[in-house]
Amino acid sequence: MNTTMWMVRAGERGRVLPDFLEKRCVAIGWGNRFDLSELRSREAIRDACEQNFPDASPGTIAAFVGILDRFRNGMEPGHRVISYDPSTRRYHLGEIQGDYRYDPRRIEGFPHVRSVEWQMVVSRDDL
Repeated sequence: MNTTMWMVRAGERGRVLPDFLEKRCVAIGWGNRFDLSELRSREAIRDACEQNFPDASPGTIAAFVGILDRFRNGMEPGHRVISYDPSTRRYHLGEIQGDYRYDPRRIEGFPHVRSVEWQMVVSRDDL
């Protein structure tokens, strides 16, 4: 059993968590500026971020690169994933089922997608 677990936040105040659950996925944003499918290295992702966010500070670029690289290249099928719903104080846990996909139509504003099999819900109060 793989014990790697990733936290993927569902937007501000968990606003897209219902989409995560209904569409059986996790997703991250940065608008529809670029597709990571062909960006197989951290350096390629850095180049894309620098081109698409020309006014961003070096620190901001570094943060973007770290998040995008982990989502694109670090996550793997079989890894665990968790997302939090602050309105219900519940954590949703699942397992990554697929490779990275660029799908700007699946969840508006969250085009970077990984398929997930959601498996359980845990109350924050029970932890």
